[in-house]
Amino acid sequence: MTTVSELYALSQGSKCVGDQQCHWCGGACNRDRIHNDMDPIPFHKTITTAKIRSSPYCCTGCWLWRLRSRTIVYLPTLDPNPPLKDRQTAKNHSWWITKEGAWVIPQPFIPPNPEPIYSLLLKPPNPFALLLRKGDVDNQIQLGIVNNGPGVLADTPIQFTFDNVLHSYTVYELEQTLKTGESSGKSAGVRILLETFGPYTLPEEPKKTTEKGGRPSQGGTDGKITKQPVQPVKGANRNR
Repeated sequence: MTTVSELYALSQGSKCVGDQQCHWCGGACNRDRIHNDMDPIPFHKTITTAKIRSSPYCCTGCWLWRLRSRTIVYLPTLDPNPPLKDRQTAKNHSWWITKEGAWVIPQPFIPPNPEPIYSLLLKPPNPFALLLRKGDVDNQIQLGIVNNGPGVLADTPIQFTFDNVLHSYTVYELEQTLKTGESSGKSAGVRILLETFGPYTLPEEPKKTTEKGGRPSQGGTDGKITKQPVQPVKGANRNR
């Protein structure tokens, strides 16, 4: 999985295949679809976000992304009954994309509890892509990044786009920020996530009480050591 377009197509039950390169993302495509980008004007600088400007073709993922009338589904972790919305264009929304599906993150993000989204950010699936937008900026799928490494560690840079600008965060840095509530000195990626999804404090992990010698405590559920009654030994008080 190399491009977000390929991941998006897979989430919609399609694939990007062919012997050509997509004009927008550079992924595999065939000759079925022509892109809708402006043709270059001779002797004029053309502003475009296309990766392969000379290719006239468009892959399945980029084509689906640019359709003007599609049904979108909001991220289910934010709502047990995620709403659907018809007649939408993908580039007008923020997205969480995996192989299993692609879901919209509402903007502005005002959930009753941001815990579900932070749980995803701290333990993201593999592969996945996060494309955030603000205001009226079109979300360009060809500028997104797929996080598809061998595994997510505490210091693994996790990349995402915000208004088509690439940012990153690490699980460790985000976790520490959520524990302390202090974002000054953190990376721009962490600050953007906090500004987008709002403040949240991670609950403290329960502390384990141990006996001397490092053995776990026994008995009560509050971590206190409960003394067990001593059972008399048969014949211990027998007169000799």
